[in-house]
Formats: sequence, C-alpha cells, structure tokens
Amino acid sequence: MVYLRYFPYSVLFLTLFTLGGCGGSDSSDDNTADQQKIAAARTAAVTSISENLNTSLDSVDAVVSNSAATDVLVDTGTGVTVNANAFVDQNVSAQTQTIFNALAASTRKQVNNGISAMSSHTATDTLGVDVEQMLTDIMGAGSVNGDTITYSPNLNVICAIPDGDPNFNADACREFYSHITVEQQIISDTDGTLTFKFDAHAPFVIGYASNSIYFEVVLAELNNAFAAAAILLVDLGSPALLDTPTSMYDSFEGTIRLTITKLGEQAGSIGLSIPQAISISGTIDGNAQSLTIAATDNVIEVSADAVANTASIAFGLGAVTALSTVENINAPNELLPMSLNLSAFEGVFTFSSANSVDTLVGSDISLGVSPLSYSIDNMEALNVSMDALSFTVNSADQTVVLDTGLDFSLSVANVNAAFADFFSADIDPTDQSLQASLAVTAPMATVFTNRGLPANDPLAVDEIFELTQGGPLDVTGVDYLQGSLSVSTGECFTGAGSGAFPIEAATCPATVQ
Repeated sequence: MVYLRYFPYSVLFLTLFTLGGCGGSDSSDDNTADQQKIAAARTAAVTSISENLNTSLDSVDAVVSNSAATDVLVDTGTGVTVNANAFVDQNVSAQTQTIFNALAASTRKQVNNGISAMSSHTATDTLGVDVEQMLTDIMGAGSVNGDTITYSPNLNVICAIPDGDPNFNADACREFYSHITVEQQIISDTDGTLTFKFDAHAPFVIGYASNSIYFEVVLAELNNAFAAAAILLVDLGSPALLDTPTSMYDSFEGTIRLTITKLGEQAGSIGLSIPQAISISGTIDGNAQSLTIAATDNVIEVSADAVANTASIAFGLGAVTALSTVENINAPNELLPMSLNLSAFEGVFTFSSANSVDTLVGSDISLGVSPLSYSIDNMEALNVSMDALSFTVNSADQTVVLDTGLDFSLSVANVNAAFADFFSADIDPTDQSLQASLAVTAPMATVFTNRGLPANDPLAVDEIFELTQGGPLDVTGVDYLQGSLSVSTGECFTGAGSGAFPIEAATCPATVQ
C-alpha cells in the first residue's frame, strides 16, 4: 500500500504537503549559480515559516494561558456545566442522558488536554521543527526558470521503507509522490509564495515574508486534486484514502486563508479569513447537502504581546446557511430537511495585565442582526438571539461589569417532533415536555461580584455571585425551564442545585471565601 509518512504531524500540514502538482523529477541542475539561488530561496521560505509559527504561537500561549482574568468566567462556566448535568439527569431519557454525559465528559477532557498542551509549550516548541523537516523533504531537487523554482519531493527520504513494515510499497509511494511538485515564486530575498500541486491542480499556496506567512486552500482545486489522488491510489492498489470524486458536488468553491504574523520578538497574531465566499452543494449518499459562508476578513484572529502582557481574540464570521437532509428512520425512503441559519458571530475578547491585575474585556459580542436558528423537518427546534454585549472582568476584585445591557433569549420547541424521525422511533412526537424558553436581561452598568463558594457546604461547586451595583438581573423561564428570579442590588444568586431553571437565590456570605 502507499504509506503516507506524515500522519504524525498536524492534519493541516499533512494536507498541505501531501497534495500538490505536475510530475516531479529526481534530476538536479548542476549549474552553481542556480544551485545557490535554490539554496537561498529554500532557506528563506523554510526559515520564515518556522520562525513566524514559533513566535506567534509562543506569544499567544504566554499571555492567554497565564491570564488569571478568566478564572471568574471559568467559575461561572463550572456552574453552567453542573446545571446542564442536573437538567439532563432529571429530565432526559436514560439513553439520551448517556449520550449527553459522554459528550460532556469528552468535551471536558479535550478542553483540559488543550489547556495542558498550551501551558506546557510542547506544541509550540516542536511545531517549527516539524514543519521545517517536512518542507525540506517535500522541496527536494529544484530547477530554475527566472524567478520561479520548481521542486520535486525527495523520494528517497519520503519513501524510505520504515523499519518492520513488510507491507510498505516503496514503488507505489514513489509513483504517488512523483505527481507532486512545489513551485516557488521569488518576490524578493525574504518574500515569495510556494504553490503545492498535484498534477495540474494547485489546491494549496503558502505565502511567506520576513514577518508573516499565510496558508491558503482553494476549494475547487482541492476537490479536483482529491479526485485525482483517489483515482491514482486505486490504480496503485491502495485504498482510496481521498474519496472525494469531483462529481459529488454541483458546487465546491471558496478560499480559506490562515495568516500568521510576527509583530515583535515576543508578539504575534494568527488569523483565519475567507477571501472568497464558500459554496458547497451536491448530493452525498442520496442526500442533498449545501453550505454557504460569506466572505470575511476575520473569521477569528488571535493576537498577543508577551512583553506588554496583552492579547485579543476577535470574531467576525459572516452569514452561514447550511441545508441538508436526513433519512427518516421510521420511513427509510423519506428524507427530512434540516437547516441552520446564522447571520453573523461577532465580537472581541481582550486580555491585559498590569500591576498584577488581569482583566478580560468582551466587546460587542453578538449573533448578528437575526437569531441563530436550527430546524428539522421544517420545524424550528432552536432559536437563540443576543443583542451586542460588552463586559469587563477584573481579577483583582472578582467583578463582572456589564458595559452594555444584557438581552439574551433562547427558545427550544418541537424537539421531540423534530427528532422523533431522526433519532429514535421510541420518541413520542406529541410529547412537548422539552419545549422551553429562557430570557435573561440586565441593564448597562450592572456589576456582579464573585463571593466564592458557600462556607458551610464542602460539596458545593457553584460560586455565589452578588449583584453589587445596578440591576436588576431578570431571568424568566417557560415550560421546561419554568421559573423566574429577579436579583436586585445587594442580593446574591448561584447556579441552581436542582431543577432545570438555571439559577437560584442564595444567601450572601459575610466574607469572600
């Protein structure tokens, strides 16, 4: 079988460096000047990519992973998790409860693993080295044509037979990678682009400069490269690892770009953008599918300055529409429509630290001008809306200050009716027990102070919050989330210890725990 030996690396870079174009060659140009030009150009690209990766990732790591300002929000999130578990334990069937709990456990595990990896610097310490080695292997022998250098992979290195693998087919591996080339366009001594090709298709481009790099995926070219690679793998007697034939999609278009910028010796940014709107549609396994995402300069951007001890996370996702169909398990020949609509997801989170005080500021966080909605079988199952929200979290006095008013609403309806044909025939579509709505409001300048855990309850996990200024905080639930609570200045609340309603009144502690 064809053995793709870059699987230990990240999926992003595996994809970037195992699909590329016109048939390669092991021949070398003996011209000394050309060889010097090739060596200098290769070094410039590899050095820029590895150094920009390390500096930017290390800067973000140093600021975000050490910020104490997030502790207040983490404490709040813990309460939300406990409340969600209580909601599941008391009100959802045993089968569904198992699924929810497994998802929750998996999510917590992945988040913890991610935090641990970031704080240990393991990922960022080795990434640049890994990428440098991959580039060195894929950019083997080169030939010069003006300011363009065409490289073919180092087949002897990439397709060396691994120790103890009797099934490795070196000839098939060499044939596969011979279809890959990298074209380097030299703009200056420090700037240029690398275009990765598979035969005539060019799905990946890397741009590099002294202080920035970008990785770009062209979906139409990626689709064609996948199809060509899949056919080749079948011809070579290997499994079609890239099972994405061109005929699957009526439309597979758009461009995705990841940009990494070095802003200083200990400062950098990482941003994801969509230069060309994404449009994917077609029929997969008999089901119509479509996804559209508007072009945007800033799906997400993370920037950090380890010297100034500041960081920010900005979101700017544009309109998203996803349409699909799922098979009705109670009527196998019937397909049920599914849809998701989001007008936008916007906002900025800013971390900063000065005089041992960490702050986290959320600015203009919203779901756009219309609600997020999700429907199955033409029945809306979920509707979420939130006006643009800004807030400030201060680690020194453990406060959360609303810099704008809070206006959040959630509506859950038709859950059983929508999911009955999708999940299980055992669900009663007429059962409306999961129908619910929740509204949360509070005026601008409301201040919440974290008072810690209850002093006399060693098993408590929910922090107590006091509304110390402004207010009131009004929370109203209907049907499944039946309940209401209005919290005024000087009053306290905590996560609900029982029932589905998310909060309950609490006695304010005499001192902070």
